[in-house]
Amino acid sequence: MLLQPVFSTFLLRRCASSAVTAASAPLPLRKKKAKSTSNDTKPFVDMKRVHPQGGRGGDGCVSFLSLWANEFAGPDGGDGGSGGHVLFQACENVQGLGHIKPVVKAESGDSGASKHCHGRNAPHTVIKVPVGTILRPLADEERVVGDLGRTGALFVAARGGAGGRGNHFFVSPTQQRPAVAEVGADGELVDYILELRSIANFGLVDAAQPEPTAQLQLLTREVNAYSEQLAHRTAILVANKIDLPGAEAGLAELKKYVGDEQEIIGISARYGTNLQYLLMRLRQIYDSTRDQKHSDQQKEEHL
Repeated sequence: MLLQPVFSTFLLRRCASSAVTAASAPLPLRKKKAKSTSNDTKPFVDMKRVHPQGGRGGDGCVSFLSLWANEFAGPDGGDGGSGGHVLFQACENVQGLGHIKPVVKAESGDSGASKHCHGRNAPHTVIKVPVGTILRPLADEERVVGDLGRTGALFVAARGGAGGRGNHFFVSPTQQRPAVAEVGADGELVDYILELRSIANFGLVDAAQPEPTAQLQLLTREVNAYSEQLAHRTAILVANKIDLPGAEAGLAELKKYVGDEQEIIGISARYGTNLQYLLMRLRQIYDSTRDQKHSDQQKEEHL
């Protein structure tokens, strides 16, 4: 079927107009993502009891060297290797304590062998924890023995045992053929309580709910109760769900309540409105706070 030129031009214009309208309309983010059917929940763990155990040292060896034409060449037993330590290290990309097992055991050292072969030292077991984790011994929960307040900070929770010495170590002028060696020492056994001493970096206020200023007052009281020093830091007020009816009035109420003293950003997590700008501002505040904290720590170390 052939179309007239005028009708064909009109049809193409209608299709192009419909395409522009569909492209300009806001669409929800990830609208085709299927909902999860899993019933498993992963709660945020900010306190946990841990039982670290250092690795056992390797045993020393009792051995006597036998050579051709020299049956009694002397003792040649090697020393055992040391056991590994259990260490906790602060890391920025770790969010909680849920990944830590209740019992953490380090590897044991290898035993010594003949011909003066010493056992291998066991590698250390390093457990990643969030920055701001503190450690308290279970025997004295009021005492803080470890404060991992900066990235890369390490705390030795349980030391590994020393390796035993072989019979070659016990050679003396009066004892040329000792038939004795040491056993490896056991590693330390200490119970700790790990606690994440931190607070959320940012808070959200639902602009679509009635009385958004009440939500802001609640957040402000929680921050002041946690730390007065934290309350004086740079803050951004984020009003979510501005795409819903009534959100504009709530956002206007928040701006009137706060005034010009605090920055307010209205976002829509569903449609992605202002999310790029929000992420940029959060990154700027986070980098500025981290740089200031590192600068203060360096000044304290020099003093």
